[in-house]
Amino acid sequence: MKSSALNQYYKINLNPQTSIAFSEKGFREINLNSELNFNYLDFIDNDLFIGNKVLLVKNLLNASILLGIKKWHLFDVESSNDDLVPGIDPEKNKDYQNYCWGLLSSFITTGATPLVAEYLYEKFLADGSDLIANHYKEIKIEEGPHQKLCKLDLKELGVDYQKIFSLYTFEKEDSLVKYFWKLAKSKEPLSTLGYAYALEKTALIFNTPKKIIATKDLLGSKDSAIRCLMAHSSNSHEKEHVEDSLRLISTLSIRSITEIAKATLETSSKMHNPFLRIKKL
Repeated sequence: MKSSALNQYYKINLNPQTSIAFSEKGFREINLNSELNFNYLDFIDNDLFIGNKVLLVKNLLNASILLGIKKWHLFDVESSNDDLVPGIDPEKNKDYQNYCWGLLSSFITTGATPLVAEYLYEKFLADGSDLIANHYKEIKIEEGPHQKLCKLDLKELGVDYQKIFSLYTFEKEDSLVKYFWKLAKSKEPLSTLGYAYALEKTALIFNTPKKIIATKDLLGSKDSAIRCLMAHSSNSHEKEHVEDSLRLISTLSIRSITEIAKATLETSSKMHNPFLRIKKL
């Protein structure tokens, strides 16, 4: 006999344009104006016992990521940077150049994570929320070395990141970091868990063993410059981070989970916004 909780769909409005229905089985985007007769419960009004809350939260956040990507799929805009990376052999192909630009992008976002995590650790510790504080402490410890990995990769590839950052502005990455800090200093700082989930889960989806092999082939004699990629791959500890985060989020109030889902959607949207580009200063 199937559980009624498993079959129950909840509805949530993530922003004025986006609503979804989700359950422990899956999720779907919905139009609330045309689906009023469906048996959806308002998620925000149902802080009740749910059979597998972790799975429910997972489906909610994964739906938020996918909808953030989907937002831009109708825009025929080339999001990659066509400039050659200063210091890199101009004969290197576009994939090689894009990998270097991607490392520079990761340098910016990985640098922000331990700083925000330290800020939130101190904040929640002062508030007496030791469990939450320790989660952010773990984030700082685990994510702290990742920017150093980017530095090592960039150095091996001959990329002078300091020079490049003086010549270019990274609109997407700057927007993400600014948003991360905005969430951290908001009335619902736990929404930063949605930001982190969007980045980590997206990395798990795309940084597959097949991609790692292809990247090593692309880099040739410098194929060890994949430290940052490996740290964010589907074979890394990142998967454990995501699962730990889901377990924590599932213990929070429905209102907090809702704000986390909204932050997940917005972060994913920023990550895939083709109009935010790398531009010369």
